[in-house]
Amino acid sequence: FKTTKTSYKINRYTLNSPDDWMIFENTQEPIIEEETFMIVQNLREGRRRPSVSMGEPPMFSNLVYCADCGGKMYYNRSRKNEKYNYIVKFLCSTYKNERMARAGCTAHYIRLDVLEEIVLHNLREAIAFISGCAI
Repeated sequence: FKTTKTSYKINRYTLNSPDDWMIFENTQEPIIEEETFMIVQNLREGRRRPSVSMGEPPMFSNLVYCADCGGKMYYNRSRKNEKYNYIVKFLCSTYKNERMARAGCTAHYIRLDVLEEIVLHNLREAIAFISGCAI
C-alpha cells in the first residue's frame, strides 16, 4: 500500500502517505532471529567502505557529525595543494545534499588534520586529568 494507481488505463503510480500504509507483521517465519538482524543493522549503520580510488577511509569516517544541524559529515578529498598531495576534509551532508535549494545547513567543513589535532589534544587533557598531572 505504498503506491496507488489512479486508473488501470494510466501506468503512473502515486505515492501514499505513511499514514495510509498497511503493515502486516509476523506473517512469515523469520530466517534469522530478530536480535541477530538488529545487530547486523547496527553494524551496517556505522560501516566504512573503502573505495578503489581513495583507498582506506580515515579513522573518523562515519563518526563525525555537524555541530549545527546534527547531520553526518561526509569524507571528501579535494584538489591538490602544494603543502598536501590532496586535502582530506569532512563536509556537512545536509548542505551537500540540499545546496541547490539552499535549505538546511551552511557550507562548512573540517579538515582531517585539524580534527586529528583536536582529538589528540582532548585525549591528552583527559589522560592528564585522570593521572592528576597538569598538561
